[in-house]
Amino acid sequence: MKKLFTLLAMFLLVQAQAQTINFTPFAGYVFDDHVDYSNGYGTVKGGFIYGGTLEYVIQDVSSVGLLYQHQDSQFDGFTGLAILPTNFDLGGNYMLLQGTRYFPVANDKVKPYAGLGAGVAWFNNKATEESLTKFGWDFHLGAKFSPSDRFGIKIQAQLMSAVQAAGGSFYVGTGGVGTGVSGYSTIYQFGLTGGIAIALGH
Repeated sequence: MKKLFTLLAMFLLVQAQAQTINFTPFAGYVFDDHVDYSNGYGTVKGGFIYGGTLEYVIQDVSSVGLLYQHQDSQFDGFTGLAILPTNFDLGGNYMLLQGTRYFPVANDKVKPYAGLGAGVAWFNNKATEESLTKFGWDFHLGAKFSPSDRFGIKIQAQLMSAVQAAGGSFYVGTGGVGTGVSGYSTIYQFGLTGGIAIALGH
């Protein structure tokens, strides 16, 4: 699936030669999320995030885009009958196909917007180099401020989610004892971001 999103990104870049494509590098912060799972509980720690979007603009009122977002985080939790600690550094990534609707207002330099995205979320346990890939989605809303046709500033609030499907486990070894986050839990992280929108193409 990651290859499919890469091909889509290449297609959007080619289309930029004839249409308006917005490239928006961004950075921000996401907050902690508490998760309960079948054999314990834990917290996905908040922290700094960064990434970028390629956004294909359709008649200035809507867009289809591709988002990549990365977060270096930590999972702090307890699992198992003995309440064993399960703490490890966590790398979180999202690659989502997004649809966004822009809403006209009196000031044409300001464009409020809202949208949804869906795709893949994958996580890396940096202690064991284990990885976990799940379905991911987002809801985002914000505003774009455009002082010129080529550049704009985007301020956004977002909810990112990684759905933990039944049967999946994410393991870390602790003193020879296998512990992990079993299925039946979903990550929800609220965040705030800001970015610079750069118009490509004509």
